[in-house]
Amino acid sequence: MIKHTQRLIFCFLLAFVSTMMQGQGLPYLGVASEITRGSLPNGTEYYLVTNDLEKGLADFALARKGSLGVSKERALLDSLPHFGSRKPYRFLADNGVGYSDEGYITHGEGTTFYSFRNVPTYDQAVTDSTILLVMDLVAASNCSQAIIVSGDIKPAEILERMELLSMTVSRRANVEAPTKMIRVNRDSLALLVSHNLTSDVAVIDAVFSTQRIPRELLNTPQALVSKAYASMLGHIFTNRIEHSFLAAGIPLADVKFIYQDSSSGPHDEMYTFSVLSSNSRLTDAVNCIAEVLSDLDRNGASLSEFKDAKENLVSDSEREIGGRRLSNAELVEKCKAAFHYGSNLASESEINRFLARRSLPAERELELFNSFVSALLDSQKNLILRFDVPDEGEDMRLVKKSFIKAWESESRMAVDDSRGDYSDTLGLSNLPKKKVKLKSDIQEPVTGGRLWTFSNGIKVIYKKSTAVEGEFHYALMLRGGYSAVPDLKEGEAAFVGDMFGLYDIAGMSGRDFRAMLGANGITMTDEASLSDFTIRGIAPKNKLELLLGAMLALSDRRSVNEGEFDNYKQSEKLRIDSRNLSPRDVNSLMDSIMRPNYFYTDRKRAECLADDLPQRSEEYYSELFSKVNDGVLVLIGDLDEETLKRSLSRHLGGFRTQSKFSPREKVSNNWASGSVTYIKESAPGLVGGGEIGVNVALSAPISYNIKNLVTFRLATDLLRKELVGELAEAGASVDVSHKLELFPSERVTIYINAHPCRADGIPYGLSVTDPLSLLSAVRNVTLDLEHIDVSASDLAACKTALKSNYERILEDSDQLISLALTRYSEGKDLVTGYKAAIDSVTFEDILEMIRLIRSGAEVEYVII
Repeated sequence: MIKHTQRLIFCFLLAFVSTMMQGQGLPYLGVASEITRGSLPNGTEYYLVTNDLEKGLADFALARKGSLGVSKERALLDSLPHFGSRKPYRFLADNGVGYSDEGYITHGEGTTFYSFRNVPTYDQAVTDSTILLVMDLVAASNCSQAIIVSGDIKPAEILERMELLSMTVSRRANVEAPTKMIRVNRDSLALLVSHNLTSDVAVIDAVFSTQRIPRELLNTPQALVSKAYASMLGHIFTNRIEHSFLAAGIPLADVKFIYQDSSSGPHDEMYTFSVLSSNSRLTDAVNCIAEVLSDLDRNGASLSEFKDAKENLVSDSEREIGGRRLSNAELVEKCKAAFHYGSNLASESEINRFLARRSLPAERELELFNSFVSALLDSQKNLILRFDVPDEGEDMRLVKKSFIKAWESESRMAVDDSRGDYSDTLGLSNLPKKKVKLKSDIQEPVTGGRLWTFSNGIKVIYKKSTAVEGEFHYALMLRGGYSAVPDLKEGEAAFVGDMFGLYDIAGMSGRDFRAMLGANGITMTDEASLSDFTIRGIAPKNKLELLLGAMLALSDRRSVNEGEFDNYKQSEKLRIDSRNLSPRDVNSLMDSIMRPNYFYTDRKRAECLADDLPQRSEEYYSELFSKVNDGVLVLIGDLDEETLKRSLSRHLGGFRTQSKFSPREKVSNNWASGSVTYIKESAPGLVGGGEIGVNVALSAPISYNIKNLVTFRLATDLLRKELVGELAEAGASVDVSHKLELFPSERVTIYINAHPCRADGIPYGLSVTDPLSLLSAVRNVTLDLEHIDVSASDLAACKTALKSNYERILEDSDQLISLALTRYSEGKDLVTGYKAAIDSVTFEDILEMIRLIRSGAEVEYVII
């Protein structure tokens, strides 16, 4: 019998939102202002979403409750009434509308979904023809259907055209095929096993399911409370696993929690607890997971860890109230879920405002939360234990028995409450005795803010921004690359940045230090490169003092934790093994091929990780923090200028400074020339498997100035469109990305990653192309780039889109910080004058850039 988790959540809502109740039901959530919805004269529903995140582009989709059958649905993209002899898929591909990973069509449980991404709405003829294409698809079925358009659109104009065209389609019967809900109700533990291509990586998933939220409640706060409780449970589980595995000496390459709610598909609610560990310690890892889950089931969370989880959820939600915007694809999925399952269409701001401002005291809510956890977790019922392991290994039936035994044994878990509340910051309360004064205040050209220089030489860039109220972005950059690490050996550079996170800080372990910051709403990441070392993140405005105190602690209150390094070394070997031939790994691999024998490669090899690297890296970090004035602190956001100046004057005197700076070391950087092809046999898998397809890297030196930079960006956009058109017949999706490198040489690289789509997602009459044939299709473009055909309208549209991209960058605090760091680390301004530079680019400039790229190095890496 399924435990009643939803009933417990409903009880919480009665306690929390009783003042908002309407009659006997919960209040419905609102509809985001950017969403327009309704029905056309022929009965088809529509969802129109205004989103200018991608200027001049929109995603068009058709959601259908029912199916004509896979073959018939595919055949519609080969021939439609209003397209005559022109195949609809050719119209899409010729206008840069490419396949997603699935293709154009996704077939669900009794549903069909057509998705056409990045339709150029700057071209009215293409927009109108796409609407006509979608309306032809509607006319092919009497099922209940919804048209979804999200992007840079004017809803009134789109609606006018849809209403006009809908008159050519007779009224639909809107027949709804019975929704095939996938329900799970097991009384015994299910076991699933698959095999991967790694040497020692085991993925362990414990998947719990509960009955889905009824359709009539999906658009109410109940769904949001489920999301909140799932998030907090995942946070607590992750922390417990990290501490438990560390204490037991079990390698832990990754731990994550995934919640699939009732809006993500026709399945029950799914809670996946996932751990990536060593296959050689599989039974130990499984027992540890069972003990963590069993203790949560029996005893629940402690008050301190519940407060920590809740504070992290509140901080993240507060940040998202005015923060991240959804992409067109995400907004289409949101509307699709509303059509199929009745989920909410509220704005992300409203959703996060609800999550952030739940006012029930933690002491009272903990009892409800622990009841929710106990109702969810069970060692037998509605649980799937899923393993992905190397072919050679233990008898998985015995591992399953070990899991059950560990769960049922008397709990040996000892929840560490010794730290008390994770938000406790008393360890960082000491202020430096020496104050500094503001010496210089001038205009800063890249950000448009102020550049302050204090009496000890430390430079601070400040820009007031209220893009998100109550928070600010920050970065501390220290000049000096990891080439300065004493006795650095070939291949070690890739690991130097990781060492900083392993040190104890102010008497706390690195993980506890960052947990303390997280509980106070502060995010923090760090990165070491060949040029510099940077600490950056986001913080609430009322935590400025805490952030500055934390940076002071990082600067001079570090100590090497050998236990943390031993655990890291074991776990990092697993991570390297698990990422073999992943898309990101393949791009890194192609880089290493184009730059053979490069001493400072960022491609990690486990054999290069020496035992004394933490100590030698600490010498490097100590040297960097001895000259904080050879760098810059950037603060952009909702900060009062005078308050900030006073706080900086009190804190900056605690950093060490020097009157002389060390010159940047010369670095040997030899690139290959010409083209080389590699063919690798592999198989897909959760970890360690290659994604079958064709990967190409093109790299060439380029002198960095704003004109060259925007010309390169335009050339990359046009290359993507050419590839989309060419690969349509091959049934393959393509992703085109790029990388800019300033040091040790100014260089650009283009990555092309092409992969076969699902056979049932491409038009009828096409078949999925094998990788070697796909290579020929890619070459049809890459070997003939000099003859690329670009219309004046396409070039103008690309220019408009690129300008829009720059405008968004200049409005984004994090992106603006990156531009400032590039200016003060590398001496390059990559933004000033961008409009004039874009306007000045001619088709001949693009052809010259393409010729330059073609004259460099090329790697083709084919996975079959």
